[in-house]
Amino acid sequence: MSRRPFAVAILASATLMLLGACSPEDTASSTTTAAEVTTTTRAPAELAALVEEPGPWSVGVGEAEVTGARDRTLPVQIWYPVDPDDTGEAEAATYPFPGLEVPSRMGLADAPPATGPFPLVVYSHGNGGLRYVSSFLTEHLASHGFIVVAPDHTGNTAIDAFAGTSDDRGQVALDRPVDVSATIDAVLGGDPGFESVSPQVDPDEVAVIGHSFGGFTALAVAGGLGEQDPDERVEAVVGLAAATNGLGDDVLEGVQAPTMLLWATDDATVGLSNNAARPDELVAGRPYVRADLEGAQHQSFTDVCDYRDQLAAMPDAPTAIVEAVDEYAAEGCLDGQMPIGDAHRMIKRLTTAFLLEQLFGDDTYTVLLESPTGDDPTLDRLERRD
Repeated sequence: MSRRPFAVAILASATLMLLGACSPEDTASSTTTAAEVTTTTRAPAELAALVEEPGPWSVGVGEAEVTGARDRTLPVQIWYPVDPDDTGEAEAATYPFPGLEVPSRMGLADAPPATGPFPLVVYSHGNGGLRYVSSFLTEHLASHGFIVVAPDHTGNTAIDAFAGTSDDRGQVALDRPVDVSATIDAVLGGDPGFESVSPQVDPDEVAVIGHSFGGFTALAVAGGLGEQDPDERVEAVVGLAAATNGLGDDVLEGVQAPTMLLWATDDATVGLSNNAARPDELVAGRPYVRADLEGAQHQSFTDVCDYRDQLAAMPDAPTAIVEAVDEYAAEGCLDGQMPIGDAHRMIKRLTTAFLLEQLFGDDTYTVLLESPTGDDPTLDRLERRD
Protein backbone atom coordinates (compact mmCIF):
# COMPACT_ATOMS: atom_id res chain seq x y z
CA MET A 1 0.00 0.00 0.00
CA SER A 2 1.24 3.51 -0.65
CA ARG A 3 2.26 6.21 1.79
CA ARG A 4 0.44 5.06 4.95
CA PRO A 5 -0.35 1.32 4.93
CA PHE A 6 -3.92 0.64 5.85
CA ALA A 7 -4.34 4.27 6.86
CA VAL A 8 -7.95 5.43 6.88
CA ALA A 9 -10.11 7.16 9.30
CA ILE A 10 -7.42 8.00 11.78
CA LEU A 11 -8.44 11.46 10.68
CA ALA A 12 -11.33 11.00 13.05
CA SER A 13 -9.03 10.51 15.97
CA ALA A 14 -7.70 14.02 16.18
CA THR A 15 -10.92 15.43 14.87
CA LEU A 16 -13.36 13.87 17.24
CA MET A 17 -11.24 14.76 20.24
CA LEU A 18 -12.04 18.40 19.67
CA LEU A 19 -15.15 18.53 17.60
CA GLY A 20 -18.38 19.53 19.20
CA ALA A 21 -20.57 18.85 16.19
CA CYS A 22 -20.88 17.57 12.65
CA SER A 23 -22.38 19.80 10.03
CA PRO A 24 -25.94 18.59 9.47
CA GLU A 25 -26.94 17.45 6.03
CA ASP A 26 -30.23 18.19 4.38
CA THR A 27 -32.47 15.41 5.68
CA ALA A 28 -35.63 16.31 3.81
CA SER A 29 -36.90 13.25 1.99
CA SER A 30 -38.57 13.32 -1.36
CA THR A 31 -42.29 12.93 -1.73
CA THR A 32 -41.91 9.35 -2.93
CA THR A 33 -39.50 7.17 -0.98
CA ALA A 34 -37.29 4.38 -2.23
CA ALA A 35 -39.32 1.85 -0.28
CA GLU A 36 -42.48 2.91 -2.12
CA VAL A 37 -41.12 2.38 -5.62
CA THR A 38 -42.28 -0.94 -7.03
CA THR A 39 -41.51 -0.59 -10.71
CA THR A 40 -38.49 0.11 -12.85
CA THR A 41 -40.48 2.36 -15.19
CA ARG A 42 -39.09 5.46 -13.52
CA ALA A 43 -36.14 7.21 -15.13
CA PRO A 44 -32.75 6.41 -13.58
CA ALA A 45 -32.38 10.01 -12.43
CA GLU A 46 -35.61 9.74 -10.45
CA LEU A 47 -34.56 6.45 -8.93
CA ALA A 48 -31.16 7.88 -8.04
CA ALA A 49 -32.76 10.76 -6.18
CA LEU A 50 -34.80 8.32 -4.10
CA VAL A 51 -31.78 6.45 -2.78
CA GLU A 52 -29.63 9.54 -2.38
CA GLU A 53 -32.15 11.18 -0.06
CA PRO A 54 -32.96 9.86 3.44
CA GLY A 55 -35.49 7.04 3.43
CA PRO A 56 -38.94 6.80 5.02
CA TRP A 57 -37.74 5.80 8.49
CA SER A 58 -36.55 7.93 11.35
CA VAL A 59 -33.23 6.70 12.75
CA GLY A 60 -32.63 5.35 16.24
CA VAL A 61 -29.14 5.25 17.72
CA GLY A 62 -28.02 2.89 20.47
CA GLU A 63 -24.90 1.40 22.01
CA ALA A 64 -23.75 -2.03 23.13
CA GLU A 65 -20.59 -4.03 23.74
CA VAL A 66 -19.38 -7.24 22.14
CA THR A 67 -16.62 -9.64 23.12
CA GLY A 68 -14.38 -9.86 20.10
CA ALA A 69 -11.25 -11.78 19.17
CA ARG A 70 -8.96 -12.64 22.09
CA ASP A 71 -11.74 -11.64 24.51
CA ARG A 72 -11.33 -7.93 23.72
CA THR A 73 -14.26 -5.67 24.60
CA LEU A 74 -15.61 -3.87 21.52
CA PRO A 75 -17.89 -0.84 21.89
CA VAL A 76 -20.62 -1.07 19.25
CA GLN A 77 -22.79 1.65 17.68
CA ILE A 78 -26.27 0.70 16.50
CA TRP A 79 -28.47 2.48 13.96
CA TYR A 80 -31.97 1.20 13.25
CA PRO A 81 -35.28 2.18 11.63
CA VAL A 82 -37.85 3.99 13.77
CA ASP A 83 -41.48 4.67 12.90
CA PRO A 84 -41.64 8.46 12.35
CA ASP A 85 -44.94 8.48 14.23
CA ASP A 86 -43.52 6.56 17.19
CA THR A 87 -40.35 8.34 18.25
CA GLY A 88 -41.66 8.92 21.76
CA GLU A 89 -39.64 11.46 23.71
CA ALA A 90 -36.33 10.45 22.18
CA GLU A 91 -33.75 13.22 22.00
CA ALA A 92 -31.12 13.89 19.36
CA ALA A 93 -28.36 11.30 19.58
CA THR A 94 -24.69 12.00 20.15
CA TYR A 95 -21.61 9.87 19.60
CA PRO A 96 -19.42 9.49 22.70
CA PHE A 97 -15.78 10.43 22.86
CA PRO A 98 -13.82 11.05 26.09
CA GLY A 99 -14.76 14.53 27.26
CA LEU A 100 -16.89 15.26 24.20
CA GLU A 101 -20.13 14.44 22.45
CA VAL A 102 -20.44 14.52 18.66
CA PRO A 103 -24.04 15.17 17.55
CA SER A 104 -25.70 12.83 15.08
CA ARG A 105 -27.07 14.22 11.83
CA MET A 106 -30.52 12.66 12.13
CA GLY A 107 -30.38 10.00 14.86
CA LEU A 108 -32.57 9.78 17.95
CA ALA A 109 -31.09 8.25 21.09
CA ASP A 110 -32.70 4.97 22.13
CA ALA A 111 -35.94 5.58 20.22
CA PRO A 112 -38.20 2.50 20.00
CA PRO A 113 -37.29 0.39 16.95
CA ALA A 114 -39.82 -0.13 14.19
CA THR A 115 -41.17 -3.62 13.64
CA GLY A 116 -39.07 -5.64 11.23
CA PRO A 117 -37.80 -7.78 9.78
CA PHE A 118 -34.93 -5.61 8.57
CA PRO A 119 -31.63 -6.73 7.04
CA LEU A 120 -28.49 -6.47 9.15
CA VAL A 121 -25.43 -4.50 7.96
CA VAL A 122 -22.11 -4.50 9.84
CA TYR A 123 -19.77 -1.54 9.22
CA SER A 124 -16.02 -1.93 9.83
CA HIS A 125 -13.99 1.26 10.33
CA GLY A 126 -10.49 1.79 9.03
CA ASN A 127 -7.11 1.81 10.70
CA GLY A 128 -7.04 4.14 13.69
CA GLY A 129 -10.68 5.09 13.19
CA LEU A 130 -13.88 4.86 15.17
CA ARG A 131 -17.18 3.09 14.67
CA TYR A 132 -19.14 6.20 13.68
CA VAL A 133 -16.59 7.85 11.37
CA SER A 134 -18.84 7.30 8.33
CA SER A 135 -22.12 8.20 9.99
CA PHE A 136 -23.22 9.98 6.80
CA LEU A 137 -23.66 6.48 5.37
CA THR A 138 -24.62 4.37 8.39
CA GLU A 139 -27.43 6.72 9.39
CA HIS A 140 -28.59 6.92 5.78
CA LEU A 141 -28.86 3.15 5.50
CA ALA A 142 -30.91 2.95 8.68
CA SER A 143 -33.34 5.48 7.22
CA HIS A 144 -33.82 3.09 4.28
CA GLY A 145 -34.73 0.12 6.44
CA PHE A 146 -31.45 -1.49 7.49
CA ILE A 147 -30.23 -2.23 11.00
CA VAL A 148 -26.59 -1.15 11.00
CA VAL A 149 -24.04 -2.04 13.68
CA ALA A 150 -20.41 -0.95 13.86
CA PRO A 151 -17.85 -2.27 16.34
CA ASP A 152 -14.75 -0.42 17.39
CA HIS A 153 -11.84 -2.73 16.58
CA THR A 154 -10.22 -2.31 19.99
CA GLY A 155 -6.45 -2.06 19.65
CA ASN A 156 -6.83 -0.35 16.27
CA THR A 157 -8.89 2.76 17.07
CA ALA A 158 -8.26 6.47 17.36
CA ILE A 159 -8.29 6.13 21.13
CA ASP A 160 -5.62 3.44 20.97
CA ALA A 161 -3.51 5.61 18.68
CA PHE A 162 -3.51 8.46 21.20
CA ALA A 163 -3.16 6.24 24.26
CA GLY A 164 -0.31 4.22 22.80
CA THR A 165 -2.28 0.97 23.11
CA SER A 166 -2.44 0.01 19.43
CA ASP A 167 -1.89 -3.66 18.69
CA ASP A 168 0.51 -5.17 16.17
CA ARG A 169 -0.86 -4.71 12.65
CA GLY A 170 -0.62 -8.39 11.81
CA GLN A 171 -2.60 -9.31 14.90
CA VAL A 172 -5.16 -6.63 14.08
CA ALA A 173 -5.66 -8.12 10.61
CA LEU A 174 -6.48 -11.48 12.16
CA ASP A 175 -8.69 -9.99 14.88
CA ARG A 176 -10.89 -7.89 12.64
CA PRO A 177 -12.90 -10.58 10.80
CA VAL A 178 -13.39 -12.40 14.12
CA ASP A 179 -14.73 -9.15 15.58
CA VAL A 180 -17.27 -8.82 12.79
CA SER A 181 -18.51 -12.40 13.08
CA ALA A 182 -18.74 -12.01 16.87
CA THR A 183 -20.82 -8.86 16.35
CA ILE A 184 -23.20 -10.74 14.05
CA ASP A 185 -23.45 -13.48 16.70
CA ALA A 186 -24.30 -10.94 19.38
CA VAL A 187 -26.98 -9.20 17.33
CA LEU A 188 -28.68 -12.39 16.20
CA GLY A 189 -28.39 -13.86 19.69
CA GLY A 190 -30.05 -10.90 21.40
CA ASP A 191 -27.05 -10.29 23.65
CA PRO A 192 -27.14 -7.43 26.20
CA GLY A 193 -27.56 -4.10 24.42
CA PHE A 194 -29.21 -5.70 21.40
CA GLU A 195 -32.43 -6.93 23.05
CA SER A 196 -34.70 -4.39 21.38
CA VAL A 197 -33.27 -4.60 17.85
CA SER A 198 -32.52 -8.33 17.64
CA PRO A 199 -36.17 -9.36 17.21
CA GLN A 200 -36.39 -6.96 14.27
CA VAL A 201 -33.43 -8.44 12.36
CA ASP A 202 -33.84 -10.78 9.42
CA PRO A 203 -31.12 -13.38 10.22
CA ASP A 204 -31.00 -14.52 6.60
CA GLU A 205 -30.06 -11.11 5.21
CA VAL A 206 -26.65 -9.93 6.41
CA ALA A 207 -24.07 -7.67 4.74
CA VAL A 208 -20.65 -6.32 5.73
CA ILE A 209 -19.34 -2.89 4.68
CA GLY A 210 -15.88 -1.52 5.37
CA HIS A 211 -13.59 1.39 4.54
CA SER A 212 -9.88 0.83 3.81
CA PHE A 213 -8.69 -1.63 6.50
CA GLY A 214 -12.42 -2.13 7.04
CA GLY A 215 -12.79 -3.06 3.37
CA PHE A 216 -10.00 -5.59 3.89
CA THR A 217 -12.04 -6.82 6.86
CA ALA A 218 -15.31 -7.13 4.93
CA LEU A 219 -13.65 -9.24 2.23
CA ALA A 220 -11.81 -11.32 4.84
CA VAL A 221 -15.08 -12.07 6.66
CA ALA A 222 -16.64 -13.33 3.43
CA GLY A 223 -13.54 -15.13 2.12
CA GLY A 224 -12.01 -16.44 5.33
CA LEU A 225 -8.64 -15.44 6.78
CA GLY A 226 -6.18 -17.44 8.85
CA GLU A 227 -8.06 -19.85 11.07
CA GLN A 228 -11.32 -17.96 10.52
CA ASP A 229 -13.53 -19.72 7.97
CA PRO A 230 -15.72 -17.69 5.60
CA ASP A 231 -18.80 -16.45 7.42
CA GLU A 232 -21.52 -18.00 5.29
CA ARG A 233 -24.17 -15.76 6.82
CA VAL A 234 -22.80 -12.83 4.80
CA GLU A 235 -25.02 -12.29 1.76
CA ALA A 236 -23.35 -9.13 0.42
CA VAL A 237 -20.04 -7.27 0.72
CA VAL A 238 -19.30 -3.60 0.10
CA GLY A 239 -15.72 -2.32 0.12
CA LEU A 240 -14.99 1.41 0.22
CA ALA A 241 -11.40 2.06 -0.90
CA ALA A 242 -10.67 -1.45 0.36
CA ALA A 243 -7.07 -2.26 1.26
CA THR A 244 -6.95 -5.50 -0.71
CA ASN A 245 -3.22 -5.84 -1.28
CA GLY A 246 -2.88 -7.39 2.16
CA LEU A 247 -5.24 -10.23 1.22
CA GLY A 248 -4.03 -13.44 -0.35
CA ASP A 249 -5.46 -14.73 -3.60
CA ASP A 250 -7.16 -17.53 -1.66
CA VAL A 251 -9.12 -15.04 0.43
CA LEU A 252 -10.34 -13.10 -2.60
CA GLU A 253 -11.20 -16.30 -4.44
CA GLY A 254 -13.17 -17.39 -1.38
CA VAL A 255 -15.52 -14.40 -1.58
CA GLN A 256 -18.68 -16.03 -2.93
CA ALA A 257 -21.14 -13.35 -1.83
CA PRO A 258 -22.33 -10.57 -4.17
CA THR A 259 -19.72 -7.83 -3.96
CA MET A 260 -19.49 -4.12 -4.73
CA LEU A 261 -16.20 -2.22 -4.53
CA LEU A 262 -16.08 1.58 -4.68
CA TRP A 263 -12.79 3.29 -5.40
CA ALA A 264 -11.45 6.85 -5.47
CA THR A 265 -9.43 7.61 -8.59
CA ASP A 266 -7.07 10.00 -6.76
CA ASP A 267 -6.61 7.93 -3.60
CA ALA A 268 -3.03 8.37 -2.39
CA THR A 269 -3.43 5.98 0.55
CA VAL A 270 -5.14 2.94 -1.01
CA GLY A 271 -4.31 3.37 -4.66
CA LEU A 272 -6.19 1.83 -7.56
CA SER A 273 -2.98 0.56 -9.14
CA ASN A 274 -2.22 -1.97 -6.42
CA ASN A 275 -5.63 -2.68 -4.90
CA ALA A 276 -8.35 -2.83 -7.57
CA ALA A 277 -7.12 -5.29 -10.20
CA ARG A 278 -6.84 -8.46 -8.13
CA PRO A 279 -10.40 -8.38 -6.76
CA ASP A 280 -11.64 -7.72 -10.30
CA GLU A 281 -9.95 -10.94 -11.37
CA LEU A 282 -10.39 -13.16 -8.33
CA VAL A 283 -13.60 -12.39 -6.43
CA ALA A 284 -16.14 -15.06 -7.37
CA GLY A 285 -19.27 -13.39 -5.98
CA ARG A 286 -21.92 -12.26 -8.46
CA PRO A 287 -23.07 -9.73 -9.13
CA TYR A 288 -19.73 -8.00 -8.91
CA VAL A 289 -19.98 -4.21 -9.19
CA ARG A 290 -17.05 -1.83 -9.49
CA ALA A 291 -17.41 1.95 -9.40
CA ASP A 292 -14.55 4.47 -9.54
CA LEU A 293 -15.35 7.96 -8.24
CA GLU A 294 -13.62 10.55 -10.43
CA GLY A 295 -11.42 12.94 -8.44
CA ALA A 296 -12.35 11.41 -5.09
CA GLN A 297 -9.75 10.72 -2.42
CA HIS A 298 -9.29 8.34 0.51
CA GLN A 299 -11.20 10.42 3.02
CA SER A 300 -14.09 11.03 0.65
CA PHE A 301 -15.65 7.97 2.30
CA THR A 302 -15.65 9.52 5.81
CA ASP A 303 -16.93 12.52 7.76
CA VAL A 304 -13.55 14.30 7.89
CA CYS A 305 -14.70 17.39 5.98
CA ASP A 306 -17.38 18.03 8.60
CA TYR A 307 -14.73 17.74 11.30
CA ARG A 308 -12.42 20.17 9.52
CA ASP A 309 -15.23 22.70 9.13
CA GLN A 310 -16.10 22.48 12.81
CA LEU A 311 -12.48 22.95 13.88
CA ALA A 312 -12.26 26.04 11.66
CA ALA A 313 -15.01 27.56 13.81
CA MET A 314 -13.10 26.84 17.04
CA PRO A 315 -10.47 29.58 17.42
CA ASP A 316 -9.06 28.03 20.59
CA ALA A 317 -8.46 24.60 19.06
CA PRO A 318 -4.85 23.47 19.57
CA THR A 319 -2.69 24.07 16.53
CA ALA A 320 -1.41 20.49 16.51
CA ILE A 321 -4.93 19.10 16.27
CA VAL A 322 -5.93 21.52 13.51
CA GLU A 323 -2.82 20.63 11.52
CA ALA A 324 -3.45 16.89 11.92
CA VAL A 325 -7.03 17.22 10.71
CA ASP A 326 -6.02 19.46 7.84
CA GLU A 327 -3.52 16.82 6.73
CA TYR A 328 -6.26 14.25 6.40
CA ALA A 329 -8.69 16.78 4.97
CA ALA A 330 -6.20 17.18 2.13
CA GLU A 331 -7.39 13.72 1.03
CA GLY A 332 -10.94 14.68 0.09
CA CYS A 333 -11.88 18.21 1.14
CA LEU A 334 -9.86 20.55 -1.07
CA ASP A 335 -10.74 22.59 -4.14
CA GLY A 336 -10.09 20.66 -7.33
CA GLN A 337 -11.04 17.34 -5.74
CA MET A 338 -14.46 15.76 -6.02
CA PRO A 339 -16.74 17.94 -3.84
CA ILE A 340 -17.50 16.00 -0.67
CA GLY A 341 -21.23 16.44 -1.22
CA ASP A 342 -20.96 14.71 -4.60
CA ALA A 343 -18.84 11.94 -3.15
CA HIS A 344 -21.26 11.24 -0.32
CA ARG A 345 -24.21 11.43 -2.69
CA MET A 346 -22.73 8.77 -4.96
CA ILE A 347 -21.61 6.54 -2.08
CA LYS A 348 -25.12 6.64 -0.62
CA ARG A 349 -26.69 6.07 -4.04
CA LEU A 350 -24.63 3.03 -4.98
CA THR A 351 -24.48 1.41 -1.56
CA THR A 352 -28.19 1.81 -0.87
CA ALA A 353 -29.15 0.55 -4.33
CA PHE A 354 -26.86 -2.47 -4.02
CA LEU A 355 -28.10 -3.45 -0.56
CA LEU A 356 -31.75 -2.96 -1.48
CA GLU A 357 -31.16 -5.31 -4.39
CA GLN A 358 -29.20 -7.93 -2.46
CA LEU A 359 -30.88 -7.92 0.96
CA PHE A 360 -34.44 -6.85 0.13
CA GLY A 361 -34.52 -8.58 -3.25
CA ASP A 362 -35.64 -5.30 -4.84
CA ASP A 363 -34.30 -4.98 -8.39
CA THR A 364 -35.88 -1.56 -8.89
CA TYR A 365 -32.50 0.11 -8.51
CA THR A 366 -30.40 -2.35 -10.49
CA VAL A 367 -30.31 0.19 -13.35
CA LEU A 368 -28.17 2.40 -11.11
CA LEU A 369 -25.54 -0.33 -10.77
CA GLU A 370 -24.75 -0.89 -14.43
CA SER A 371 -23.63 1.13 -17.41
CA PRO A 372 -25.01 3.02 -19.25
CA THR A 373 -28.19 3.48 -17.17
CA GLY A 374 -26.24 4.16 -14.00
CA ASP A 375 -23.63 6.42 -15.55
CA ASP A 376 -23.02 9.71 -13.78
CA PRO A 377 -20.55 12.56 -14.38
CA THR A 378 -18.94 11.79 -11.01
CA LEU A 379 -18.04 8.25 -12.10
CA ASP A 380 -14.90 7.45 -14.04
CA ARG A 381 -15.97 3.82 -14.30
CA LEU A 382 -19.04 1.71 -13.60
CA GLU A 383 -19.05 -1.99 -14.39
CA ARG A 384 -21.26 -4.88 -13.34
CA ARG A 385 -20.76 -8.60 -13.88
CA ASP A 386 -23.60 -11.04 -13.25
